[in-house]
Amino acid sequence: METQLKRAFDYPFRIFFLSTSIWAMVVMMLWVAVMSGALHYSFPLPALHWHQHEMLYGFVSPAIAGFLLTAVCVWTNTERLHGVRLLLLWLVWLMGRVVMLINPGVPEFVLVSINLVFLPLVLLDAGFRVWKVRQRRQYGLIVLVGLYWVTQIGFLLTDQGYWSEAAIITLLMIMAVIGGRITPAFSATWLSKQGLSAEGVRTYPRL
Repeated sequence: METQLKRAFDYPFRIFFLSTSIWAMVVMMLWVAVMSGALHYSFPLPALHWHQHEMLYGFVSPAIAGFLLTAVCVWTNTERLHGVRLLLLWLVWLMGRVVMLINPGVPEFVLVSINLVFLPLVLLDAGFRVWKVRQRRQYGLIVLVGLYWVTQIGFLLTDQGYWSEAAIITLLMIMAVIGGRITPAFSATWLSKQGLSAEGVRTYPRL
């Protein structure tokens, strides 16, 4: 058991991708149970806002963290975030999910602060690595994740519905950038393993 836990925190994608899948199931089961009347539960936020936040941020942010913190280390040829430091970052994300389930008892300031601190920590680690080696190609992705965090600030601090729409648009842009990078790379690798030429795989240097 100890070895398995250690392996989970060896690479960012392991613990964060696992957390993404588990939390998605938890949120969906809770939402269906509450909406069907099978469970009477009061969330810290209005039910619809809670569901929106946990789908847009609680669920998606660890997926972004898992990819970004792993990929940036490869791009910049730097030591990955792992071990205790990765555990502490994961606990920050987990605390955000816990306070989103506790009602009453958590002051709004605490709830908002805990949920807003995760992405800046991810950006700090990834951004510093990119800045240190001056990889300008990665700046755009860092900025997009920063904009995604801005939408979370707006979502939690205002009652305006357009912040959730802005989050979706930003996430689509992030997916386009990531997809534009990994799809050609994976395609070329597969073709090479099959003994086929990968010269025809189109790449997008701007991404």
